[in-house]
Amino acid sequence: MALRIKEPKLGDWDYDASFRPDGKEYFNNRTFSVGIFQWIQKANGKGIKRSAVKKRIRGYSINPGDVYKRADDYIKSYLEKNDD
Repeated sequence: MALRIKEPKLGDWDYDASFRPDGKEYFNNRTFSVGIFQWIQKANGKGIKRSAVKKRIRGYSINPGDVYKRADDYIKSYLEKNDD
């Protein structure tokens, strides 16, 4: 798993970037997506885990940078709107 945040903390927003297209289109993977989630407390109180995906960003395998940029922009926008 290649997460954006190396050492996440409780409440951090993140996405899994383990599938990194090489910029080529193949018959079975013209598109891909990343799921944006939040790090939440485990039920036993010992550590954190990934929440369910809150938002999915889709795009073309030929331009993966666009998908990651839109995911970063979504997280930034969400945090700005919900800043207490």
